[in-house]
Formats: sequence, C-alpha cells, structure tokens
Amino acid sequence: MFCKLHKRIFIYRLASRLESNGTYAKQHLVLGKLFVWSLKQAELVFAQNVNDADNLIKTMNISSQVIPNGHPLPPMTEQKRDTILWVGRDELVKRPEFFLDLAEAVPDEHFTMICQTLNNDQNYANLAARAAKIRNLQFIRHIPFDKIDTYFQRAKIFVNTSDSEGFPNTFIQACIAGTPILSLNVNPDGFLVKYNCGICSGSSFKHLVDSVNSMSAEDKYIEMGKNARKYAEQNHDIKNIIEKYKNIFRQEIISKTNLG
Repeated sequence: MFCKLHKRIFIYRLASRLESNGTYAKQHLVLGKLFVWSLKQAELVFAQNVNDADNLIKTMNISSQVIPNGHPLPPMTEQKRDTILWVGRDELVKRPEFFLDLAEAVPDEHFTMICQTLNNDQNYANLAARAAKIRNLQFIRHIPFDKIDTYFQRAKIFVNTSDSEGFPNTFIQACIAGTPILSLNVNPDGFLVKYNCGICSGSSFKHLVDSVNSMSAEDKYIEMGKNARKYAEQNHDIKNIIEKYKNIFRQEIISKTNLG
C-alpha cells in the first residue's frame, strides 16, 4: 500500500515454502488474504528455488523469478572434522528435539547443537535440560554470526531436522565450509541428490540414523563435502547473485520509465 501511494516499485522475496504452497494463507485468515493480495500487487516476486516458484503458480497463479541466496565465499581452510552439527532456533517447525534423539541413537559420534531461543520459555528450558544429560552432545545457546563459520568448518555433517523451509541459509553456510548436509525433510529442488552433497531421509528417522553411520564410517562425508563446496561456488557466490539482481532491477526501471 505504501508503494502504491508513493508510486514506488514493490518487490517481494519469498521466505519459506509455507508462503508459496498456500499454508500461510490458510493458517492466517485475515493476514493470509492480505498477504496474497500484496503478492498480486508486486511488480516482481523472487523465489529461493524452483519448487517454491512452481508452488506459487499452482496455489496463487503468481509468477516469480528464481534467484538463489547469495553468500561471500571465503577460501577453504583445513580443519579437523570431529563433530556433527545442528544450527537454528527453538522453533517448532525446526524440530530440534529430533537432533537430541539422533545424538542418543549414535553414541559413538560427537554432536554439537547451537540453538538460540526465541522466547526463553519452558520448552527451551526443557530442551536445554535434556541436552545437558546427553554425554556426547555439546549444547551452545548462542554464537555470534561472525563466529559461526568455524563450527561449520569443524563439522563432518550438518543436520537439518525442519519440517519445512525455503532454502535455509545454513545449507549454504555448510556447503561453503565443505560440509555435507543430512536433512530429515528439506531438500529444495532435490539439490542434495543432484549434486551428491548430502542425503535427505524423506522423514524417516531410521534413515537419518543410518545415514550418519554410513557417512561417518565410510568417510563419505569427505567427498560429499567437496561436492558441497563446488555447488556453493557455482550457485551462491554473492558477487554473481548481486549482478543478477542489478540486471533485473535495471530492466524494471527502464520498463517503468518507458511506460511513464
């Protein structure tokens, strides 16, 4: 509405699969309708992956352009890989309790959980208390963003237990560090299999456990980690992503100028 009143160009970038597949609109009767209306007014809509773009067409008949998330790509550094990592907030959709289950199910591996609280409520207190009882798990409440890369570089495997996400930035951080990804559900555009840089267990906890064991015991994580780094270089270099945005924005401004 602000952009309409002030004759500005409104552009939106999808944040999650829940926005593209209609879930958010269904779960929020008033805000959901306003959200859909807003998207229909946008001059440009960007999606994080092809799956989200396809869902947006199917559910709302709204077209979008796919541009991956961009990140700086520092040189790789040699680190001892000695832990299995989880990074996120204590949101229900991220299912952090599954990572605790995983640590208990694989006692011979070391696990690191960096879990920042949203509300510091009883659920988080219970999560932290349970984590403290797991001998092979290190629970860390917060790490500054500029220090987090060290943990990705130390990890043999990065684990994601979320029910649903768009394209998690933690996936890209893992790939930049040459760390393969083991995901319970999330696998945008099937890239984990396509680039052989990780495994998606298809909601199977047993498959999750088996994958940790096979990736560690057979050192599969080393080759998958190299593939992950190649994927990041090819798809998420922020220098290339910036140029894509600049070209699109220039075209949009030229188009508006000519129409005006």
